[in-house]
Amino acid sequence: MVMENVAHLNNASFLLRLNEHERAELLKLGKKQTFRRNEILFHAGDASDYAYILLDGRVKIYQIASYGKEVILWFCFPGELFGLSEIFNGELREAHAEACRDLTVLAIAYSDLRGYVAQYPNAAMHIIDMLAGRVRILSNSMLNLVADDVNSRVMKLLYRLAKCYGQQQGEAIRLPMHLTHQELADMIGTSRQTVTVVLGDLRRQGTIEIRNHMISILQPERMKPSDGAANHTHFEQSASMTGIAI
Repeated sequence: MVMENVAHLNNASFLLRLNEHERAELLKLGKKQTFRRNEILFHAGDASDYAYILLDGRVKIYQIASYGKEVILWFCFPGELFGLSEIFNGELREAHAEACRDLTVLAIAYSDLRGYVAQYPNAAMHIIDMLAGRVRILSNSMLNLVADDVNSRVMKLLYRLAKCYGQQQGEAIRLPMHLTHQELADMIGTSRQTVTVVLGDLRRQGTIEIRNHMISILQPERMKPSDGAANHTHFEQSASMTGIAI
């Protein structure tokens, strides 16, 4: 069943970056677990004994700000590896992971993953690339919070989602996931009401279309970051290196 699912993964997924043998050996290490919607996979402060491969569904990785607001760091989609940040140095979890819907993961013990990385250096390099991309996107997001207005932050977020997960439909790019306005707001540090207003403006301008809670970007060129060639190159590389959406 796991190998059958691989054929349907998005090109941004970690699993599809591995060759067939590397992928098969990694999947052998995992123990399948299921979680219900809104169930917590791990809390901040938990021991970091396992990394996870998401087989189906969606996982929300987030932290809680000092004033109680949930801050979404990224979402994980099928084929992605998560729960890695603390596993190699044995530190406690720094974020929470929550099931956005009923889902299945493969849980891989720290000792097994460490042995796998030592045996398959090509896979290890993909893990390094993935983690580096996540750090870069988090850094870009911090800069965006300081330097960009809300309209720019929403547009950059939608563009990054399109780069990672978008399905080309003629000139348009469809985002094949349902994200609520609150989730979008929690990813860019604003309110749900503000996101609703910005999305409404983009619809009226003909830049996006929303049908059945799915967003399609009708004019992708208008969504591209325009903050300099160097930053744009880093933005594109980060979006293609890792499946995270922030």
